[in-house]
Amino acid sequence: MIISEHALGRMSSKGISEEEVKKCVYEGVLKTRNVVNGEMRQVTELQMKDKTLVTIHTFDGLERRVITVYLLARKRWQR
Repeated sequence: MIISEHALGRMSSKGISEEEVKKCVYEGVLKTRNVVNGEMRQVTELQMKDKTLVTIHTFDGLERRVITVYLLARKRWQR
């Protein structure tokens, strides 16, 4: 698995580890898949104890390349 410079920057700024990214890519729920410029792109989401992680990565059958990583905001509803 290759992680782009953009994704590494996002990981660093948001406190996301490489292990969390790997877990999301390989074990996360596939949200969407489409072809962009001849590459298969996949979006996966993984709910963790304290955060929800999303990765966008390409997949060519042999190798995955993580393009970006981000956290979904969880809203706490108050009465």
